[in-house]
Amino acid sequence: GGVLVLNGSIVQHANACSVVVHHEAPGGRPSRTYARPIAVLRRPEQGAEDERFYTLVALSIVTGRRHQIRTHLSNAGHPVVCDRRYGWQHLGSDLPWCSWNFLHRYRLAFEDP
Repeated sequence: GGVLVLNGSIVQHANACSVVVHHEAPGGRPSRTYARPIAVLRRPEQGAEDERFYTLVALSIVTGRRHQIRTHLSNAGHPVVCDRRYGWQHLGSDLPWCSWNFLHRYRLAFEDP
């Protein structure tokens, strides 16, 4: 797979949640994240005919906004596993196998201009 570019303005709300909008918004700050899929996990749902798919991705943050990764992934329809703020819709099916926010840094690098 290729690299997915996630763009948008991140708007901070009073309740500390952020939202991505794809237009100019008052108080919005431009943001960009690159996402590259690494692997896909298919997991059958317990007691249901449905199954869930999870994607392991490598991310690169171009801008550094608060909650940027979590906001971008949720807005793209792929919230972080066990994200109580931005992925609450899936929390019930995530908790039985993962009790923490499944967002992990494996490398940290900065460009020195």
